[in-house]
Amino acid sequence: MNTALADLRQIVTRWRVWFLMGNQDIELRYRRSFLGPFWISIAMAAFVGSISLLYSGILHQPFDQYISYFGAGVLAWMLIAQLITEGCQSVLENENNLRAVPIPLPVLAARVVYRNLIIFAHNLLVIAIVLAIFGRLSLLSSPLALLGLLLICVLGIALSLLLGPVSARFRDLPQLAVTLVQILYFLTPIFWAPTEKQVRSPVIELNPLYHLVQTVRGPLLGQPPSLAQWAGVTALVFAVLALSLVSLAWSRRRLFLWL
Repeated sequence: MNTALADLRQIVTRWRVWFLMGNQDIELRYRRSFLGPFWISIAMAAFVGSISLLYSGILHQPFDQYISYFGAGVLAWMLIAQLITEGCQSVLENENNLRAVPIPLPVLAARVVYRNLIIFAHNLLVIAIVLAIFGRLSLLSSPLALLGLLLICVLGIALSLLLGPVSARFRDLPQLAVTLVQILYFLTPIFWAPTEKQVRSPVIELNPLYHLVQTVRGPLLGQPPSLAQWAGVTALVFAVLALSLVSLAWSRRRLFLWL
């Protein structure tokens, strides 16, 4: 366990490694395109605008209210979903590198989180403009969204350390994670808003992804999460982090046999 904690500290001591690798991932993804990473912002604007036009009519909600709720929610959801699915691939996508160079797994986990933060920043630009246009952006409580973002990032590192090595052993896990994330997208209030009575339903109340989304969406819309939500999300993050350290220690000597 002490060795696992020492590996975790290398996120700080070897920050240049994951910083450069994350930047390279984004550069390679948008290489030779005219707008580069700003295609992320364009895609987000088109997605949020088209879905809002459709579902605001279907659900009989004012367009400005719906696009604000959906946009802020999908902003957080896309980050969480990508951290889960890419966290499963954090070891497998670096198989060749791990065979050639001893890279601590926390460094690879930080790479996954960092490149998705770049994407989040481009998406945030669009959503902030939308919320500002419709007067839905809360300047008073928005800084609290940074705390939610921090918790999601720590969770992303923990999930990568937990799921990455296990996915190297059980190769069906990444496909299972993608399927579960798609199902949870429809079960979690992202493009639909629960009523006050529905919020108390176990399907929503016990859904950790809903509370994670609320730590970002709520402050942006001037509806900060309750203390119970903050406490629950924080407890979840530290529980997953503890499991990730166990996974890291357990897989240390077995990892190269699974690659």
